[in-house]
Amino acid sequence: MCADGTDVAQISSQPPVHFVSMARAATVLGCGRSTLYQYVRSGDLHLVHHGRHSVLAVQEIDRLALRLATQAGVEPSLLRVTSWPP
Repeated sequence: MCADGTDVAQISSQPPVHFVSMARAATVLGCGRSTLYQYVRSGDLHLVHHGRHSVLAVQEIDRLALRLATQAGVEPSLLRVTSWPP
C-alpha cells in the first residue's frame, strides 16, 4: 500500500506513460503549438506541467490523431504509426 492509500498492484498493472514536448507533438501532428493549445482549451488534450515545461502524454496525442482522422474519413488502418521516443 502506498502512502496515499493506492494499492501497489494497481499501479504496477498500469501501462507506462510517456510524455513529449509541445513542440514534438506539434511536429508529429503536423500543426503548430497554438493549435495544440486550442485543443487543450477545448478539453481535447490535457497538459501535464513538469517544472517550467508543459508536456503531453503520448496516449493523448494518439487518441486525438485517431479521432481527427476518423472525423476526416480516413481509414484508421491507413494511419502512419509514429515511433515515439521511449
